[in-house]
Amino acid sequence: MGFDSRASQTEIESLASVADLLEDGEGSKALRLLDSIRENSPQLPFLDYLGALAALQAGNYALASRLANSSTEKGEKVSDALALQAAALEGCAAEGPVLGDPTLLRQSLLERAISADPLNPRPRLDLAGVLRKKGQLREAISHLQAARAQLRR
Repeated sequence: MGFDSRASQTEIESLASVADLLEDGEGSKALRLLDSIRENSPQLPFLDYLGALAALQAGNYALASRLANSSTEKGEKVSDALALQAAALEGCAAEGPVLGDPTLLRQSLLERAISADPLNPRPRLDLAGVLRKKGQLREAISHLQAARAQLRR
């Protein structure tokens, strides 16, 4: 992930700490650090995207969805943010009812993610899972094969 060339060394180190926390599975700690970074350096790119990752990891699906949506609206990491929205929706649906059919909503988000970046394999892998659950095995296999080809590049 490229950072703004105007970011200070301290900001870069803070973002690296967020990445380390995420890698260690410490989503809640990463969220707290991101809150501090956002307060001091709101101009930094990808804060909402990183927040969505951290919130998803922490099991805060509603926050993950809001932050992923914000990242999408800002045009930052659109394909990945849409895939995060789909994952957050799955978590929300597991906790209780959501408006609309969560499977169709996830499918729609993942299809939008693929349209936003056809070379990103993640949404294709996730969409394959959704399609498999719906019994659309041929379509699922097609997306798995496309993702596999993208990963080999």
